[in-house]
Amino acid sequence: MVRITQPKRRSIFGMTSFQIGIRILLLLSLSAILCFFSYIIINNTSPMEVISFIGITDPSRAIIGKWEIYKKPTPTFNLELTQTHLAEPTPTPVTPIPLETYLAQGNPWGYSYIASTPIVININCAFGYSTNIEFFSDGTYAGPALVFWSSLFLWQGGQYEILDDNRIKMQTQNGFAVYNFIINKDTLTFIDDNDCEIRYQRSK
Repeated sequence: MVRITQPKRRSIFGMTSFQIGIRILLLLSLSAILCFFSYIIINNTSPMEVISFIGITDPSRAIIGKWEIYKKPTPTFNLELTQTHLAEPTPTPVTPIPLETYLAQGNPWGYSYIASTPIVININCAFGYSTNIEFFSDGTYAGPALVFWSSLFLWQGGQYEILDDNRIKMQTQNGFAVYNFIINKDTLTFIDDNDCEIRYQRSK
């Protein structure tokens, strides 16, 4: 009777090549996880920020959520700087004009008259844009709630589409418009065709 003997499998340190390969993969995965969490702890950041940094997430997912208009922090001044640099300017003396001059100009009471400075109105870039906005995963966004001045807002809700990493097409009150946009952590900045920046921060 002939005995059939099976060939012995080669082993290293008592393990087959397949077992060694599996253990190497597990060791590499564990090392990657340890590096990931070490980076988070050392840089005091969140896992989503790290994932966004290495490019795993796309902008269409990062923009989803509620945003509110960016609020600048209240500036604080040192008392010494306040007294030195914010002192009231010395008033410029006004030379009185003789009464005869006023009478000749039709001012019978002789009151002095100083021409007023023209009023300059500076309109902020965020004027006309919603103070709150929310993007949804179905390609729609919501503008402000219906209020008395809602007709002034350019973004009242509608469709949106992420065109590429830094451009978005949004439905506005006047039709569709394309904006450049940047997402940096919890800050969302839109840039229109006039290089005007409209900045939002993620609602907490």
